[in-house]
Amino acid sequence: MLLLIHASAIIWITTNVRSQFVSVNSTSSKRVIQLGALFVKDNPSERLYTGYRTSASAINIAIDRLRREGMFLETDFNLTILYDECDENLAAGHAVELIQVHKVDAIIGPTCNDPAVAVGVLGSYYNLPIMLWGSATAGVLLGTERFGTSTLLTATSRYLATAVYNLCVEFGWNQFVFLYNQFNDNGKCFTMQNDFLTVLNQYSDVDMAYTTEIIDLNPEPLRNALRAVSLRGRIFVICADDDSIKLLIMTALNDLEVNSNEYVYIFADTRSKGFTIPVEGAKDKLVWETGNSSQIATEEGRIAARNAFRNAIFVVDMMGQGTVQENFSVFGNEVIDRMKDAPLFCTTDCEDQIYRKAAQYAGQLHDAMYSYGIALNRTIADDPSRYRDGTFIVQHMLQSFQGLVH
Repeated sequence: MLLLIHASAIIWITTNVRSQFVSVNSTSSKRVIQLGALFVKDNPSERLYTGYRTSASAINIAIDRLRREGMFLETDFNLTILYDECDENLAAGHAVELIQVHKVDAIIGPTCNDPAVAVGVLGSYYNLPIMLWGSATAGVLLGTERFGTSTLLTATSRYLATAVYNLCVEFGWNQFVFLYNQFNDNGKCFTMQNDFLTVLNQYSDVDMAYTTEIIDLNPEPLRNALRAVSLRGRIFVICADDDSIKLLIMTALNDLEVNSNEYVYIFADTRSKGFTIPVEGAKDKLVWETGNSSQIATEEGRIAARNAFRNAIFVVDMMGQGTVQENFSVFGNEVIDRMKDAPLFCTTDCEDQIYRKAAQYAGQLHDAMYSYGIALNRTIADDPSRYRDGTFIVQHMLQSFQGLVH
Protein backbone atom coordinates (compact mmCIF):
# COMPACT_ATOMS: atom_id res chain seq x y z
CA MET A 1 0.00 0.00 0.00
CA LEU A 2 1.32 3.43 -0.96
CA LEU A 3 0.21 6.62 0.78
CA LEU A 4 0.60 9.85 -1.14
CA ILE A 5 -0.12 13.26 0.32
CA HIS A 6 -0.89 15.94 -2.23
CA ALA A 7 -2.10 19.46 -1.39
CA SER A 8 -5.42 19.11 0.46
CA ALA A 9 -5.98 15.51 -0.55
CA ILE A 10 -4.89 12.20 0.86
CA ILE A 11 -4.80 9.60 -1.89
CA TRP A 12 -4.62 5.89 -1.23
CA ILE A 13 -3.44 3.73 -4.12
CA THR A 14 -3.11 -0.01 -3.75
CA THR A 15 -0.36 -1.77 -5.64
CA ASN A 16 -2.66 -4.64 -6.61
CA VAL A 17 -2.47 -4.91 -10.41
CA ARG A 18 -6.22 -5.30 -10.81
CA SER A 19 -7.49 -2.44 -8.69
CA GLN A 20 -6.78 0.93 -7.23
CA PHE A 21 -8.55 3.28 -4.88
CA VAL A 22 -8.28 7.00 -5.39
CA SER A 23 -9.92 9.96 -3.71
CA VAL A 24 -10.72 13.18 -5.49
CA ASN A 25 -9.96 15.99 -3.03
CA SER A 26 -11.03 14.12 0.11
CA THR A 27 -12.18 16.18 3.11
CA SER A 28 -13.81 14.33 5.99
CA SER A 29 -16.43 17.01 6.77
CA LYS A 30 -18.02 16.76 3.33
CA ARG A 31 -20.54 14.33 1.88
CA VAL A 32 -18.68 11.48 0.18
CA ILE A 33 -19.98 9.70 -2.93
CA GLN A 34 -18.33 6.33 -3.45
CA LEU A 35 -17.88 5.60 -7.15
CA GLY A 36 -16.82 2.30 -8.66
CA ALA A 37 -15.43 1.93 -12.18
CA LEU A 38 -14.76 -1.13 -14.32
CA PHE A 39 -12.08 -0.63 -16.97
CA VAL A 40 -10.17 -2.44 -19.65
CA LYS A 41 -6.45 -1.97 -19.10
CA ASP A 42 -4.41 -4.53 -21.05
CA ASN A 43 -6.90 -6.13 -23.46
CA PRO A 44 -5.31 -5.24 -26.84
CA SER A 45 -8.58 -5.48 -28.79
CA GLU A 46 -10.31 -2.91 -26.54
CA ARG A 47 -7.48 -0.69 -25.31
CA LEU A 48 -7.72 1.72 -28.25
CA TYR A 49 -11.37 2.40 -27.50
CA THR A 50 -11.77 2.42 -23.72
CA GLY A 51 -8.34 1.74 -22.19
CA TYR A 52 -7.81 2.94 -18.63
CA ARG A 53 -4.47 4.66 -19.32
CA THR A 54 -5.99 6.92 -21.96
CA SER A 55 -9.46 7.63 -20.59
CA ALA A 56 -9.79 7.44 -16.78
CA SER A 57 -9.05 11.12 -16.13
CA ALA A 58 -12.22 11.99 -18.07
CA ILE A 59 -14.05 11.23 -14.81
CA ASN A 60 -12.06 13.93 -13.02
CA ILE A 61 -12.62 16.38 -15.88
CA ALA A 62 -16.38 15.80 -15.61
CA ILE A 63 -16.32 16.30 -11.83
CA ASP A 64 -14.47 19.58 -12.30
CA ARG A 65 -17.11 20.69 -14.80
CA LEU A 66 -19.92 19.83 -12.38
CA ARG A 67 -18.24 21.94 -9.70
CA ARG A 68 -17.66 24.87 -12.07
CA GLU A 69 -21.39 24.79 -12.67
CA GLY A 70 -22.09 25.03 -8.95
CA MET A 71 -22.81 21.38 -8.14
CA PHE A 72 -21.20 19.20 -5.44
CA LEU A 73 -19.13 22.01 -3.93
CA GLU A 74 -19.51 20.33 -0.53
CA THR A 75 -19.16 16.77 -1.82
CA ASP A 76 -16.15 14.52 -2.37
CA PHE A 77 -15.99 11.67 -4.85
CA ASN A 78 -13.97 8.57 -4.00
CA LEU A 79 -13.21 6.31 -6.94
CA THR A 80 -12.40 2.59 -6.77
CA ILE A 81 -11.16 1.11 -10.05
CA LEU A 82 -11.15 -2.58 -10.97
CA TYR A 83 -10.10 -4.09 -14.30
CA ASP A 84 -12.52 -6.54 -15.91
CA GLU A 85 -10.61 -6.70 -19.24
CA CYS A 86 -13.88 -7.23 -21.13
CA ASP A 87 -14.36 -10.57 -19.35
CA GLU A 88 -17.91 -11.34 -18.22
CA ASN A 89 -16.87 -13.41 -15.21
CA LEU A 90 -14.36 -10.83 -13.98
CA ALA A 91 -16.89 -8.04 -14.46
CA ALA A 92 -19.58 -9.82 -12.44
CA GLY A 93 -17.16 -10.69 -9.64
CA HIS A 94 -15.67 -7.20 -9.52
CA ALA A 95 -19.13 -5.61 -9.49
CA VAL A 96 -20.10 -7.66 -6.44
CA GLU A 97 -16.81 -6.64 -4.80
CA LEU A 98 -17.48 -2.98 -5.52
CA ILE A 99 -20.97 -3.22 -4.06
CA GLN A 100 -20.36 -5.42 -1.04
CA VAL A 101 -16.77 -4.57 -0.06
CA HIS A 102 -16.26 -1.00 -1.25
CA LYS A 103 -19.91 0.02 -0.68
CA VAL A 104 -20.06 2.06 -3.88
CA ASP A 105 -23.03 4.29 -4.67
CA ALA A 106 -22.75 3.86 -8.46
CA ILE A 107 -20.70 1.93 -11.02
CA ILE A 108 -19.30 3.41 -14.23
CA GLY A 109 -18.79 0.65 -16.78
CA PRO A 110 -18.16 -2.01 -17.85
CA THR A 111 -17.47 -1.20 -21.49
CA CYS A 112 -18.20 -4.47 -23.36
CA ASN A 113 -21.46 -6.25 -24.15
CA ASP A 114 -21.40 -9.46 -22.10
CA PRO A 115 -19.87 -7.78 -19.03
CA ALA A 116 -22.41 -4.96 -19.34
CA VAL A 117 -25.29 -7.44 -19.34
CA ALA A 118 -23.93 -9.20 -16.24
CA VAL A 119 -23.31 -5.99 -14.30
CA GLY A 120 -26.55 -4.41 -15.50
CA VAL A 121 -28.52 -7.31 -14.04
CA LEU A 122 -26.60 -7.01 -10.76
CA GLY A 123 -27.34 -3.29 -10.73
CA SER A 124 -31.05 -4.02 -10.95
CA TYR A 125 -30.80 -6.57 -8.14
CA TYR A 126 -28.95 -4.17 -5.83
CA ASN A 127 -30.91 -1.13 -7.11
CA LEU A 128 -27.66 0.67 -7.91
CA PRO A 129 -27.08 3.09 -10.83
CA ILE A 130 -24.91 1.66 -13.62
CA MET A 131 -23.43 3.95 -16.30
CA LEU A 132 -22.51 2.00 -19.45
CA TRP A 133 -20.27 3.40 -22.19
CA GLY A 134 -17.73 2.45 -24.86
CA SER A 135 -18.22 -0.90 -26.57
CA ALA A 136 -21.37 -1.77 -24.61
CA THR A 137 -23.65 -1.58 -27.66
CA ALA A 138 -26.04 -4.55 -27.42
CA GLY A 139 -29.63 -3.55 -28.03
CA VAL A 140 -30.78 -5.84 -25.22
CA LEU A 141 -29.29 -3.32 -22.76
CA LEU A 142 -32.12 -0.94 -23.68
CA GLY A 143 -34.63 -3.19 -21.90
CA THR A 144 -35.90 -1.22 -18.91
CA GLU A 145 -37.49 -4.19 -17.15
CA ARG A 146 -34.23 -6.11 -17.01
CA PHE A 147 -31.83 -3.16 -16.79
CA GLY A 148 -33.95 -0.67 -14.89
CA THR A 149 -31.03 1.04 -13.14
CA SER A 150 -28.66 1.18 -16.13
CA THR A 151 -28.04 4.17 -18.38
CA LEU A 152 -26.51 3.54 -21.80
CA LEU A 153 -24.37 6.28 -23.36
CA THR A 154 -23.67 4.44 -26.61
CA ALA A 155 -25.33 4.22 -29.99
CA THR A 156 -26.40 0.59 -29.85
CA SER A 157 -26.33 -1.82 -32.76
CA ARG A 158 -30.13 -1.74 -32.62
CA TYR A 159 -29.99 1.94 -33.55
CA LEU A 160 -27.62 1.12 -36.41
CA ALA A 161 -29.98 -1.64 -37.55
CA THR A 162 -32.79 0.93 -37.63
CA ALA A 163 -30.59 3.27 -39.67
CA VAL A 164 -29.78 0.51 -42.17
CA TYR A 165 -33.48 -0.39 -42.41
CA ASN A 166 -34.35 3.23 -43.21
CA LEU A 167 -31.55 3.34 -45.79
CA CYS A 168 -33.03 0.27 -47.50
CA VAL A 169 -36.51 1.81 -47.49
CA GLU A 170 -35.17 5.07 -48.92
CA PHE A 171 -33.61 3.32 -51.93
CA GLY A 172 -36.29 0.67 -52.37
CA TRP A 173 -34.15 -2.31 -51.35
CA ASN A 174 -36.39 -5.02 -49.92
CA GLN A 175 -33.75 -7.49 -48.81
CA PHE A 176 -30.07 -7.82 -48.00
CA VAL A 177 -27.43 -10.42 -47.16
CA PHE A 178 -25.65 -10.19 -43.80
CA LEU A 179 -21.93 -11.11 -43.80
CA TYR A 180 -19.85 -11.10 -40.66
CA ASN A 181 -16.46 -12.05 -39.27
CA GLN A 182 -15.95 -12.38 -35.51
CA PHE A 183 -12.17 -12.03 -35.24
CA ASN A 184 -11.41 -10.00 -32.08
CA ASP A 185 -14.90 -8.49 -32.03
CA ASN A 186 -15.86 -9.51 -28.45
CA GLY A 187 -19.28 -10.65 -29.66
CA LYS A 188 -20.11 -7.42 -31.50
CA CYS A 189 -21.20 -8.93 -34.83
CA PHE A 190 -23.28 -11.71 -33.28
CA THR A 191 -25.04 -9.09 -31.17
CA MET A 192 -25.55 -6.93 -34.24
CA GLN A 193 -27.12 -9.81 -36.14
CA ASN A 194 -29.64 -10.33 -33.33
CA ASP A 195 -30.43 -6.62 -33.23
CA PHE A 196 -31.04 -6.60 -36.99
CA LEU A 197 -33.51 -9.45 -36.58
CA THR A 198 -35.24 -7.62 -33.71
CA VAL A 199 -35.67 -4.47 -35.80
CA LEU A 200 -36.69 -6.21 -39.04
CA ASN A 201 -39.30 -8.31 -37.22
CA GLN A 202 -41.20 -5.08 -36.63
CA TYR A 203 -41.61 -4.48 -40.37
CA SER A 204 -42.59 -6.42 -43.46
CA ASP A 205 -40.91 -4.46 -46.25
CA VAL A 206 -37.23 -5.37 -45.69
CA ASP A 207 -35.84 -8.85 -45.01
CA MET A 208 -32.48 -10.32 -44.07
CA ALA A 209 -32.48 -12.85 -46.89
CA TYR A 210 -29.35 -14.75 -45.95
CA THR A 211 -26.66 -14.77 -43.28
CA THR A 212 -23.17 -16.22 -43.42
CA GLU A 213 -20.07 -16.05 -41.27
CA ILE A 214 -16.75 -15.54 -43.04
CA ILE A 215 -14.30 -17.74 -41.12
CA ASP A 216 -11.40 -18.71 -43.38
CA LEU A 217 -9.67 -15.57 -44.66
CA ASN A 218 -7.10 -17.32 -46.83
CA PRO A 219 -7.44 -16.12 -50.45
CA GLU A 220 -9.06 -19.15 -52.08
CA PRO A 221 -11.54 -20.08 -49.29
CA LEU A 222 -12.49 -16.42 -48.94
CA ARG A 223 -13.18 -16.05 -52.66
CA ASN A 224 -15.17 -19.29 -52.68
CA ALA A 225 -17.33 -18.12 -49.79
CA LEU A 226 -17.92 -14.71 -51.36
CA ARG A 227 -18.61 -16.22 -54.78
CA ALA A 228 -21.33 -18.40 -53.26
CA VAL A 229 -22.91 -15.60 -51.26
CA SER A 230 -22.88 -13.22 -54.24
CA LEU A 231 -25.59 -15.43 -55.77
CA ARG A 232 -27.88 -14.62 -52.84
CA GLY A 233 -28.33 -10.90 -53.35
CA ARG A 234 -27.04 -7.52 -54.47
CA ILE A 235 -27.22 -5.58 -51.20
CA PHE A 236 -24.81 -6.71 -48.48
CA VAL A 237 -24.51 -5.58 -44.87
CA ILE A 238 -21.06 -6.43 -43.51
CA CYS A 239 -19.85 -6.56 -39.91
CA ALA A 240 -16.13 -7.01 -39.24
CA ASP A 241 -14.25 -5.45 -36.36
CA ASP A 242 -10.78 -5.65 -37.89
CA ASP A 243 -10.36 -3.03 -40.61
CA SER A 244 -7.77 -5.06 -42.51
CA ILE A 245 -10.42 -7.80 -42.82
CA LYS A 246 -12.79 -5.27 -44.39
CA LEU A 247 -10.09 -4.57 -46.97
CA LEU A 248 -9.55 -8.30 -47.57
CA ILE A 249 -13.26 -8.82 -48.19
CA MET A 250 -13.62 -5.85 -50.52
CA THR A 251 -10.53 -6.67 -52.60
CA ALA A 252 -11.70 -10.29 -52.91
CA LEU A 253 -15.11 -9.07 -54.11
CA ASN A 254 -13.31 -6.83 -56.57
CA ASP A 255 -11.27 -9.77 -57.88
CA LEU A 256 -14.50 -11.74 -58.35
CA GLU A 257 -15.96 -8.84 -60.36
CA VAL A 258 -18.96 -8.57 -58.06
CA ASN A 259 -18.20 -4.99 -57.09
CA SER A 260 -19.90 -3.20 -59.95
CA ASN A 261 -22.67 -0.61 -59.70
CA GLU A 262 -25.14 -3.49 -59.40
CA TYR A 263 -23.90 -4.15 -55.87
CA VAL A 264 -23.91 -2.15 -52.64
CA TYR A 265 -21.84 -3.00 -49.56
CA ILE A 266 -22.95 -1.44 -46.28
CA PHE A 267 -20.57 -1.55 -43.33
CA ALA A 268 -22.59 -1.18 -40.13
CA ASP A 269 -20.29 -0.57 -37.20
CA THR A 270 -20.85 0.58 -33.64
CA ARG A 271 -17.26 1.70 -33.15
CA SER A 272 -16.10 3.22 -36.37
CA LYS A 273 -15.36 6.48 -38.13
CA GLY A 274 -16.10 4.95 -41.51
CA PHE A 275 -13.23 5.34 -43.94
CA THR A 276 -10.98 6.81 -41.22
CA ILE A 277 -9.20 4.30 -38.98
CA PRO A 278 -7.75 5.37 -35.60
CA VAL A 279 -4.36 3.95 -34.66
CA GLU A 280 -3.21 3.53 -31.07
CA GLY A 281 -0.79 6.34 -30.22
CA ALA A 282 -0.34 7.35 -33.86
CA LYS A 283 -1.93 9.26 -36.75
CA ASP A 284 -5.20 7.99 -38.20
CA LYS A 285 -5.14 6.15 -41.52
CA LEU A 286 -7.69 5.29 -44.22
CA VAL A 287 -9.34 1.89 -44.42
CA TRP A 288 -7.63 1.02 -47.72
CA GLU A 289 -4.26 1.69 -46.06
CA THR A 290 -4.71 -1.14 -43.55
CA GLY A 291 -3.52 -3.93 -45.84
CA ASN A 292 -0.25 -5.82 -45.65
CA SER A 293 2.84 -4.68 -47.53
CA SER A 294 2.15 -6.90 -50.54
CA GLN A 295 -1.29 -5.29 -50.99
CA ILE A 296 -0.33 -1.62 -50.79
CA ALA A 297 3.42 -1.62 -51.51
CA THR A 298 2.97 -0.11 -54.97
CA GLU A 299 0.96 2.83 -56.25
CA GLU A 300 -1.06 0.42 -58.36
CA GLY A 301 -1.84 -1.65 -55.26
CA ARG A 302 -2.88 1.42 -53.28
CA ILE A 303 -5.20 2.60 -56.05
CA ALA A 304 -6.73 -0.88 -56.36
CA ALA A 305 -7.30 -1.02 -52.59
CA ARG A 306 -9.00 2.37 -52.61
CA ASN A 307 -11.15 1.51 -55.62
CA ALA A 308 -12.33 -1.66 -53.89
CA PHE A 309 -14.45 0.56 -51.63
CA ARG A 310 -16.11 2.50 -54.45
CA ASN A 311 -19.51 0.89 -53.75
CA ALA A 312 -19.18 0.90 -49.97
CA ILE A 313 -21.39 2.80 -47.53
CA PHE A 314 -20.55 3.18 -43.84
CA VAL A 315 -23.29 3.50 -41.22
CA VAL A 316 -21.34 4.23 -38.05
CA ASP A 317 -21.40 5.90 -34.63
CA MET A 318 -18.28 8.07 -35.23
CA MET A 319 -16.90 6.47 -32.04
CA GLY A 320 -18.96 8.81 -29.92
CA GLN A 321 -16.92 11.85 -30.96
CA GLY A 322 -19.58 13.83 -32.79
CA THR A 323 -18.93 15.96 -35.83
CA VAL A 324 -16.54 18.60 -34.45
CA GLN A 325 -13.17 16.86 -34.28
CA GLU A 326 -11.40 19.93 -32.88
CA ASN A 327 -13.51 19.78 -29.71
CA PHE A 328 -12.49 16.19 -29.06
CA SER A 329 -8.83 16.88 -29.84
CA VAL A 330 -8.60 19.57 -27.14
CA PHE A 331 -10.40 17.33 -24.67
CA GLY A 332 -8.22 14.35 -25.63
CA ASN A 333 -5.05 16.28 -24.91
CA GLU A 334 -6.39 17.19 -21.48
CA VAL A 335 -7.24 13.55 -20.76
CA ILE A 336 -3.67 12.46 -21.50
CA ASP A 337 -2.12 15.34 -19.55
CA ARG A 338 -4.23 14.71 -16.46
CA MET A 339 -3.56 10.98 -16.23
CA LYS A 340 -0.25 11.78 -14.53
CA ASP A 341 -1.84 14.22 -12.07
CA ALA A 342 -3.60 13.61 -8.76
CA PRO A 343 -5.43 11.46 -7.98
CA LEU A 344 -4.46 8.92 -10.69
CA PHE A 345 -0.69 9.55 -10.83
CA CYS A 346 -0.29 7.34 -13.90
CA THR A 347 3.29 8.20 -14.86
CA THR A 348 5.58 5.26 -15.63
CA ASP A 349 2.64 3.00 -16.47
CA CYS A 350 1.31 5.57 -18.96
CA GLU A 351 4.55 6.74 -20.58
CA ASP A 352 4.59 4.43 -23.62
CA GLN A 353 3.96 6.16 -26.94
CA ILE A 354 0.76 4.19 -27.51
CA TYR A 355 -0.72 5.95 -24.48
CA ARG A 356 -0.18 9.46 -25.84
CA LYS A 357 -3.54 9.61 -27.59
CA ALA A 358 -6.89 9.61 -25.78
CA ALA A 359 -9.09 6.52 -26.01
CA GLN A 360 -11.68 6.85 -28.75
CA TYR A 361 -14.58 6.76 -26.29
CA ALA A 362 -13.04 8.92 -23.56
CA GLY A 363 -15.65 11.58 -24.36
CA GLN A 364 -18.41 9.12 -23.53
CA LEU A 365 -16.79 8.43 -20.18
CA HIS A 366 -16.86 12.17 -19.46
CA ASP A 367 -20.52 12.31 -20.45
CA ALA A 368 -21.34 9.23 -18.35
CA MET A 369 -19.90 10.89 -15.25
CA TYR A 370 -21.39 14.29 -16.06
CA SER A 371 -24.90 12.97 -16.74
CA TYR A 372 -24.75 10.84 -13.58
CA GLY A 373 -23.72 13.96 -11.65
CA ILE A 374 -26.66 15.97 -12.96
CA ALA A 375 -29.11 13.16 -12.17
CA LEU A 376 -27.58 12.71 -8.71
CA ASN A 377 -27.82 16.44 -8.01
CA ARG A 378 -31.52 16.38 -8.94
CA THR A 379 -32.06 13.27 -6.83
CA ILE A 380 -30.48 14.83 -3.74
CA ALA A 381 -32.58 17.96 -4.24
CA ASP A 382 -35.75 15.83 -4.27
CA ASP A 383 -34.83 13.38 -1.50
CA PRO A 384 -31.28 13.31 -0.07
CA SER A 385 -31.82 9.88 1.49
CA ARG A 386 -32.21 8.25 -1.95
CA TYR A 387 -28.80 9.28 -3.33
CA ARG A 388 -27.90 5.65 -4.18
CA ASP A 389 -31.39 4.53 -5.25
CA GLY A 390 -30.76 3.41 -8.83
CA THR A 391 -34.39 3.42 -9.92
CA PHE A 392 -34.97 6.90 -8.49
CA ILE A 393 -31.77 8.30 -10.01
CA VAL A 394 -32.63 6.93 -13.47
CA GLN A 395 -35.92 8.85 -13.27
CA HIS A 396 -33.82 12.02 -13.13
CA MET A 397 -31.54 10.97 -15.98
CA LEU A 398 -33.56 12.51 -18.83
CA GLN A 399 -31.62 15.67 -19.62
CA SER A 400 -30.09 17.80 -22.34
CA PHE A 401 -26.54 19.11 -22.13
CA GLN A 402 -23.54 19.90 -24.30
CA GLY A 403 -21.45 16.77 -24.06
CA LEU A 404 -18.19 15.62 -25.59
CA VAL A 405 -19.99 13.24 -27.97
CA HIS A 406 -22.17 15.85 -29.70
